[in-house]
Amino acid sequence: MKVSRNTGEAPPALDRILFQGSGITIGLFDCPRCDRRFKNSGPAQGNLIVFPRCPVRIHQRARHEVVANRLVTMLYNRNQTYERRPVSAYGDQSFWLRFDKRIVLEALIAQRRHHRKMESAPFIWTHGICSTGNYLLQRQLALQLLNQSYSSALGVSEIALALLDNTIAGLGPTAAIRTRPATRRRHRRLVNRCQELLSIEYVRNVTLDSIAGHLAATPFHLARVFARYTGTTIHQHLIQLRLRAAVDRLIDQPHHPLTSLASSLGFATPSHFASSFRRHFGLPPRQFRNECQSAEGLRKLIVNKQ
Repeated sequence: MKVSRNTGEAPPALDRILFQGSGITIGLFDCPRCDRRFKNSGPAQGNLIVFPRCPVRIHQRARHEVVANRLVTMLYNRNQTYERRPVSAYGDQSFWLRFDKRIVLEALIAQRRHHRKMESAPFIWTHGICSTGNYLLQRQLALQLLNQSYSSALGVSEIALALLDNTIAGLGPTAAIRTRPATRRRHRRLVNRCQELLSIEYVRNVTLDSIAGHLAATPFHLARVFARYTGTTIHQHLIQLRLRAAVDRLIDQPHHPLTSLASSLGFATPSHFASSFRRHFGLPPRQFRNECQSAEGLRKLIVNKQ
């Protein structure tokens, strides 16, 4: 255990354990950017899937940098080293699940994602797309654990395994982009910088011209490269960030007025917010908030989005 030179006391723990079961551990990670451990908090303590709460850049050796935000699920192998680089003003917060290797290997084989290196490094992917269903499911699990409202350890374990299975189901391989390595690296940097900017400025009224100008790219080139490497448009990425932030606030702040919520998230009008939310989640924000007040209501929402 490391001890602070100034006070003689151990620094506060970065992880808060919420659940420990057979082969599964679940917790919350919280590290302000002012903490000296922010850049490097040590190697991964197990095979992890991580759902980011705050945007942060993750740099892994010999791999390209990833902007970790609410739209992705990060993957780490036991003892894997990596570094964080700040994006938000706060630092890094996330909800994580750690699995014994035997569980991860079984899940990979079941999804036909097995590979030659799986015994030493089960995850050959740095991250995957976090589906709407999985995003709601991990929020439900975190809420139940924090409120200690889960009915049994069995139920928690089943949800955790479903999150692992769904995450693996959405992984590559992805189609190769036929460009020179130097060009691919340059394009990835541009996409990462754009995702980083959107992760911070998603509540603002940004335009393609303003984003491209900030990144020193033409609007045509930026839009084309972003769509090619992510499979979605910049506008869709922006709306997704806003809607997932809305889900978090509707769950964490159920009494917050919907009108001010829409405005604070960058939607032009409350009706625009309501229609976008309903189109994506299948019901209006007010009904979603009411359903989330019970575990059964949230479960129904998750089932509909799987």
